[in-house]
Amino acid sequence: MTAINWTATNTNNNNNEWSNTNDWSNNSLPGSSDTITVPASTATLLLSSVNPGGPTTTSNVTVAGATVSSGGSWNIQSYAHTLAITGALEVDGSMQVDSDPFDQAGTTVTIGGALIVTNAGGGLAVGGYGQGWVSGQPGNATAVLMTAASVTDNSGTSNGSIIIDSDAGDGSTA
Repeated sequence: MTAINWTATNTNNNNNEWSNTNDWSNNSLPGSSDTITVPASTATLLLSSVNPGGPTTTSNVTVAGATVSSGGSWNIQSYAHTLAITGALEVDGSMQVDSDPFDQAGTTVTIGGALIVTNAGGGLAVGGYGQGWVSGQPGNATAVLMTAASVTDNSGTSNGSIIIDSDAGDGSTA
């Protein structure tokens, strides 16, 4: 297992996409046996299939584990694929999944280990926008499926498993 850090410092978010190998500490994309960290003082990591003016990721992504450090930020938007984290996902900074206006991609995030959100930073936002709402016209909800084998609080106490299912037809459940 290799530990790989996100290293981008470019403030142009269109270039700060997962598939940009120059922005990873090993100058190559993380693989299924790698753990990734998005440290503080780096540009926001973007995982997206639609990124006007920048690179995109157009396939499923699997990593062994992921940490968003306090002060770090990871946005997953317009990504109609699956992000699989076979181990733990720890969010000490800010992470958003399909919470961008007009994003109806239908992202799936599976976490084989614990989901740990410490609230040291911006927390975890999943869906939440009324997609397509313009001047009072009807819109669609974001479709996101996020599952985790366990959920752990700040003290390390396991609180069971979680499934977050946000669907345009069904509304949101957690």
